[in-house]
Amino acid sequence: MHGVCMSSFTPSRLLVAARTLAECKALVRDMEAIGCGVAGAAACHTVVHSLPLLEPDGVVMRIDEPDAGWFDALAEWADRAPCPLVVVAERSAPAQMQRAVDLGVHAWVVGDCSAQRMAAVWPLAQARWQRDTALRAQLEEARRQLDERKWVERAKGVLMAAREIGEEEAYRLLRNAAMQRQARLAEVSRTVIDASNWAEAINRAGQLRMLSQRLVRVFAQRLAKVGVRRAGELQDESMQRARENIVRLEALVPSALRHPALSAVVDAWQALQSVIEGRLSAVAVVQCDDCGETLLRAAEHLTLTLEAASGRRSLHVVNLSGRQRMLAQRVAKEVMLAAATVRTPSSAMQPVGLGAAMTGFETALAALESAPLSSDLARHSLTAARDEWGRLLRGLGAGDAEGRDEGAAASDALVQIFDRLTEHYQHSLLALMG
Repeated sequence: MHGVCMSSFTPSRLLVAARTLAECKALVRDMEAIGCGVAGAAACHTVVHSLPLLEPDGVVMRIDEPDAGWFDALAEWADRAPCPLVVVAERSAPAQMQRAVDLGVHAWVVGDCSAQRMAAVWPLAQARWQRDTALRAQLEEARRQLDERKWVERAKGVLMAAREIGEEEAYRLLRNAAMQRQARLAEVSRTVIDASNWAEAINRAGQLRMLSQRLVRVFAQRLAKVGVRRAGELQDESMQRARENIVRLEALVPSALRHPALSAVVDAWQALQSVIEGRLSAVAVVQCDDCGETLLRAAEHLTLTLEAASGRRSLHVVNLSGRQRMLAQRVAKEVMLAAATVRTPSSAMQPVGLGAAMTGFETALAALESAPLSSDLARHSLTAARDEWGRLLRGLGAGDAEGRDEGAAASDALVQIFDRLTEHYQHSLLALMG
């Protein structure tokens, strides 16, 4: 018996468990008789909780007959199975034995079990545990590889769509990045997907800033009877765009940031939507502007929160470019409010005045022109933006309906330019891959 106990299958430190102290002592004697050490003893229902403290190489348990409560406790063991488990039952039905094996018992003995018999059972239990452990490891490795392949395929799809490249080129970018960082391909792929989600969320939150000003502008534009038909079409289009952005943000924004950052945006949007869907009047335009300011502040806070939470400095340019859309609409809005006799352009604005909005646009435009994310598209877009910005100022400075219509058209052209440019920055390699 001693020779069997000293084989490679026999654990040296065991945890024994039984119904009574006397049965525990009997188990200890039997296991020590075959040369196995005993780390400790426990009640059957506390075996799982004793494992972290004692760290035994195996468990031998003696029970009367398995019942529902015992099987419930065994289910907790099956989730961990850190070592071989042998159960000695006084009585047992075949179905009970099968259930016990399914839940992680490596040897099931019915009736009395002598030390001699235990010397034969332990190697069997140890071999089964080693086999199960190897199978679990293989299964986990297969799952890991499958999971990694999924991340890589998703990242390739992101790069292919964003950069308009083929599958091989996308894979080469991922592989080179992994080699440079000395990281797994799946790790780099997760980074690309995370960065893509953060960049999209920042862009969409930034769009809501712009829409908060455009919707007030076209509402006031309708009251001022400046390009009424186009203003109505743009209002419907902007309302739908706002709804789509909020739905997408609810999927993109991490749960930890949804309250209060995203919740405040949703509440502000619902208030603005309610006013716009009501009757058009000078009073309603003032209410609309108040609601628009609330949405602007909420969207600005959400955008900044997303940028900070992303931990990616390269995404700042996405925010900066996207904010230009809002500033262009804000300038046009103030002039339309004046045309609707609701506000004069020189009156105080919150959080910035008309002059501050114009200065902010020009400052950000200069910063984008000197940004390192230079490309032909970016350079051409920024040149076009300067031209449209000049047209906006000339039109609004004319002080008549034709000039205001021209300025409104220029502000919408600026939105289109910075929509394209912001999406370009969002899909840049620096934004996606650092």
